[in-house]
Amino acid sequence: MRKPYRYLLAAFAVLQGPGAFGHESSFLRIQDQPPSPRQTVAGSEGNEGANRTMVAQSNPAPAAPQPGATLPAQRTETINYENWILTCREFLDGPKKRTCSATVAVQRTETGQTVLALSIQPNDQGRMTALMQTPTGVAIAPGVEVRFEKAGTRKFAFDFCEASRCMASLAADSAFIHDIANAAKITVVIQSADGKPVNVEFPIKGFDKAYAVMTKG
Repeated sequence: MRKPYRYLLAAFAVLQGPGAFGHESSFLRIQDQPPSPRQTVAGSEGNEGANRTMVAQSNPAPAAPQPGATLPAQRTETINYENWILTCREFLDGPKKRTCSATVAVQRTETGQTVLALSIQPNDQGRMTALMQTPTGVAIAPGVEVRFEKAGTRKFAFDFCEASRCMASLAADSAFIHDIANAAKITVVIQSADGKPVNVEFPIKGFDKAYAVMTKG
């Protein structure tokens, strides 16, 4: 499995310049474990081959709370489904509201930095949306292509770029969900700022299981 990661290393070096990712020994990897919770772990158990971590915590405040203000409590659950990490949050006070997102990410081994990530989650209107995070140094107009093994190609349009990443999105209709649920791997195609295409292939097994849990009532 090291060979494709070395290829990824070279591919992202094209986008971010020579030496952006150091030597080949610092290869990339597919994220295969839920992120380590920063809060107290309330419980842990296996579930149909998935790695499950239950975390009880409060929402982080964007700024210092006002005196006497109470933050709404929420429960966060992360579950591993093969290549995907499903994260679900549910408020414990007031009306029950549960939101989930499924993510598969390519990371730098030595730092854990995400350099490429695909997430599926509902938007504010409840419609499924696919989000693609890429490195900077990409050509915006061509967008991002996602090629399936036995299906067609979908194109993501870039929404914005920040200092360390760019984000593209696509409406995840039923056909897209079907294709990604039945694919073992995808190829992501992006273009560097000077027009050079970069092809990145990585596995996406387990989405069907993550999606079933994400959309359950």
